[in-house]
Amino acid sequence: MDRKTIISAFVLTAVLACLIPAFFSCGSGQDTSSQSGGTGMVDLYFTDDAADYKEVLLTVHRVQLINSGNQVSCDLLEAPVALDIPRLADLMQFGNAASCPSGSYNRIHIELEQSLELMDKTGAFSGCRFTSYLDNSNQSNMLNCNSDTGICALDINGAVRRGALEILRDRNNKLSLDFDLKSFIVENFGDPSACSVALKVRPLEDSEIIQRRDKESISGAIVGLDTAARSCTLKKGSRPFAMTYGGISEAAQPGLNALLLTAQEMRFTALVQAAALDLEAYKVDATAISVTVRGLVQDLDLSAKTFALQYKPPDRTIMVSYDPSAVEGPLADTAKVEVALSGFDEVSGVYRAERVALRKTGRESDN
Repeated sequence: MDRKTIISAFVLTAVLACLIPAFFSCGSGQDTSSQSGGTGMVDLYFTDDAADYKEVLLTVHRVQLINSGNQVSCDLLEAPVALDIPRLADLMQFGNAASCPSGSYNRIHIELEQSLELMDKTGAFSGCRFTSYLDNSNQSNMLNCNSDTGICALDINGAVRRGALEILRDRNNKLSLDFDLKSFIVENFGDPSACSVALKVRPLEDSEIIQRRDKESISGAIVGLDTAARSCTLKKGSRPFAMTYGGISEAAQPGLNALLLTAQEMRFTALVQAAALDLEAYKVDATAISVTVRGLVQDLDLSAKTFALQYKPPDRTIMVSYDPSAVEGPLADTAKVEVALSGFDEVSGVYRAERVALRKTGRESDN
């Protein structure tokens, strides 16, 4: 029997507006057939609101701004971005900053991997496929999907309700796309061969972005760590950020220095939260940090609530302690998991997990 589920509250964000209250300076009568000259930075983000699903795993391959009048375009991503959307609740995760020709854009082109994975509140998994999208009138339209590459594309024409998006010269602009999970329709959940998802996407208006007031986050590799100064460089693509974390107390995240030393040595990815990112000076003052490690569960001890996490290379392991309430899915030996570590106990030599999420696909090699 078909199972229809309307997924609540997901926002995958990709943002457009100046870092001033004005944000968009666009109107319905703008001429989108010409560019104004010069360039402006476009800061791309991803975010989620709240979701009934524990996990929504998808990959964004491309976000592109297009002026359909003169065919000027600008790609906003350096590389595909894999996202676990519910992890981004109340956060705007920075994806990339791109220099774009200033002027008006009346089309947003998005490319997504057709396959995605869902986990519901009971811990049940289902592989699914994007098959269609809903327009502004909630009319269903087939997605343009390439069976060879497994990538689907859609265009948002008109960009925003008031007309075109305006990229201002010599400014940092933000772009936000709302993959409105409240309106997503899932059919045949639990049957990977038949599970299909209809998505809905719309750009957020400037007033909506301001009202959210979400914290910002960024992920990257730790290099140049100075534990005494509690500072380092966070490598994000081609743009390194100068990061400080002196505002995070030992009580808030015990053993954070030791955790970051391991992240630097083993090249684990750090997810950094901040009140806001300085995207002009490329600085971030962290308010919380977690380190992501993917691997296999070994020697699970349900009484002690610990396990050994085996990661790439396969002979390397770390001991992890966890709270059962932070485990998403049935935990067992040889299970593939993604663990978010928040600290380290130097007495026991065990890393603390703030989250343990099961994965249907093996991604240990991502570390």
